[in-house]
Amino acid sequence: MPIELNPLETAIDEIRLKIEDFESILKKRDITLLELYLQGGIMPQVHKGPLAYAEAFLDPNELNTKYSKDLKKKFKLTFKRLVDLYKKGIEMYYQLGLKITESLEQNVNAKSSTISMSTANNTLNGNKYLDMYKLLLEKFGELENNFRNLLLIDGDLRDFELYKQQLNDSQRAHLLMESSTLTSSQA
Repeated sequence: MPIELNPLETAIDEIRLKIEDFESILKKRDITLLELYLQGGIMPQVHKGPLAYAEAFLDPNELNTKYSKDLKKKFKLTFKRLVDLYKKGIEMYYQLGLKITESLEQNVNAKSSTISMSTANNTLNGNKYLDMYKLLLEKFGELENNFRNLLLIDGDLRDFELYKQQLNDSQRAHLLMESSTLTSSQA
């Protein structure tokens, strides 16, 4: 006899499966797969992915009256795990993109005597990995905002502030690395 799950239990299971899939992608350290998965999860075109679950349960009346406190906590913890994993994926994407960009710069510099400067500049300008990283960070903010709203439903603002501080520290480090990379490549 099949087990019937309520909508919140279904959302928890779906998010858990996304977490498992994404963890396997992170282990591969393949920037193409990583980019595709991050785009599908953070900036979905067809459906809203994890954002749809968060938005479906953001109504305080919906979440507070229909489901047990334990089930709501399980949903929040599962969603937090997904948000943390996306954050880790974005950081990995940045690092992998940085390595590829540095390798391209070295190749262009090594071949600069045989190719025109305009070709070399076109190769280095418009760094697609840096552009995608910025877009992912921007869209991640929406996911983070939904996570914040989930925490506010039961007044867990303290947890969000700690989470936000960790995220801000990480983003500041990336922005510092990004600006030093841009400065060194322009020199």
